[in-house]
Amino acid sequence: MSEDVPGAPSAAGSGGRPAGERLPGEALPGQGRWPEVELEALFQARFSEGLAPVLVAEVTRPGSSTVRVLRGAADDAGHPPDERTAFRIASCTKSFTAAAALVLRRSGRLDLATDIREWLPELRFTGAFATAGPVTLRHLLTMSSGLPEDDPWADRQESMPAEQFDRLLAGGIRLASAPGDRFRYSNLGYAMLGRILERASGTSYRALVAESLLRPLGLADTVFSASELTVPAVHGYRHAPGGWQQLPFSGPGMFSPIGGLFSTLRDLRRWAAWLAAGPAHAADPSAAGPLAAGPLDLAERAEMQRIHRPVPLRPGDLPGTRRGYGFGLNVLEHPAAGRIVSHSGGYPGFSAHMRWHPETGTVALGLENATYSRIGEAVTRALDTALGIAPQAPANQPPPAGIEERSDAGTWPELHAVREALAAWLSGPTAEAENGLRAYFAPNIDQDQPWEERRGEWLRLRAAVGPLHPERARTAGGDAPAELRWIVPGERGELCCRAQLNPVEVPQVQRLDITLES
Repeated sequence: MSEDVPGAPSAAGSGGRPAGERLPGEALPGQGRWPEVELEALFQARFSEGLAPVLVAEVTRPGSSTVRVLRGAADDAGHPPDERTAFRIASCTKSFTAAAALVLRRSGRLDLATDIREWLPELRFTGAFATAGPVTLRHLLTMSSGLPEDDPWADRQESMPAEQFDRLLAGGIRLASAPGDRFRYSNLGYAMLGRILERASGTSYRALVAESLLRPLGLADTVFSASELTVPAVHGYRHAPGGWQQLPFSGPGMFSPIGGLFSTLRDLRRWAAWLAAGPAHAADPSAAGPLAAGPLDLAERAEMQRIHRPVPLRPGDLPGTRRGYGFGLNVLEHPAAGRIVSHSGGYPGFSAHMRWHPETGTVALGLENATYSRIGEAVTRALDTALGIAPQAPANQPPPAGIEERSDAGTWPELHAVREALAAWLSGPTAEAENGLRAYFAPNIDQDQPWEERRGEWLRLRAAVGPLHPERARTAGGDAPAELRWIVPGERGELCCRAQLNPVEVPQVQRLDITLES
């Protein structure tokens, strides 16, 4: 797929107009009644579901009262959280990494068109696409490098030292598609970007972000290590069979660029407002007021929030909708509301989401302290409510030509071996079968869920569907070549299995799920 050309018009919305374009005198989204009561009720209902011990959320818009919901106990003494209670913000960190890259480009120390191997000479690509073309810094920024998705594995690598990271690259990284061909969300790509920023700047990645972004913008609550915090932080938890299990903080390292920051509602509000001023005022900088100042100008911030890599539409998207990835940010071009910018963050023990509408300056934020609890679902509904966007009805609209989902090269052979090993364990969960299966696991598998807990869940599912018929198992898709899904029939139901490999040579299993097929 080709990248968007800078300055290209948006896809047409209703009536043939570009998405979100206003007619003279037409009202902006959200200019009606400010739905304060509805927003508070939305987040209260979210907290009442018990998805996390602590929730903090807010919705702001210039000229309207702030809606802020603070729930739960931030510490063992039962103190409530506030706007300066720190959480891990996970992949919301990527917007800081992308901004730091543009700071170095501005100073002439970085060219986004450069082959990354000029900065990472130890890097060795493997697989069918190893010689398909250069991977550039722009590819890393826009999630189009050809690297496979790697969330479970990468989220456990934060503390990796530089020497180990360089050995990892030298050992071989397997590409899943040709560089520049399609969108795939890669954390390793942003870790590579962080290493490049270090070599281009001559300083550590964390120092670069702190000196070029955090200090100039007054983001005093935003740091990479719990030991640096000057405000209280909540601990992260995962939901275990016996209740909430507290998880330790990981320390900073070579994967900090993918999700290592701690931050607060106060700082994220400032960061979002500063970024939002870019697309809102790039054409008229005088209208931005104090938000025009900072380490990046308004045009550079707008560049971060433009679709550079289209991504497939989702069920329920309205005609005229466009989705894509910018630089460290997701971009939605809504046919009625115009541009909406966002990023989610999921980490062991934490969930984060930041979302804004540049045209009106409306910002919605949410933070929770539970593993992958998906606070973004509530934040998305909150921003839609603030803008007066009606809920979208389910629809199976095909994606526009050029960004359709498709498979790449054949499924990696390691996945077939994993499938056979799981079939052997399901047929008879002996110690030998268990050892054969677990030999394929990356370390994050047991970190995410202890084996005995996972084993118990799988045995209960196995018992629920009755005697299995592995000879009738059928493939059910997956994001080839690094992911495979298949169905194993039983007498009383079916098991849906999903295996996903990490990109490290030789690839290991980073995710292995078994669920009941509905």
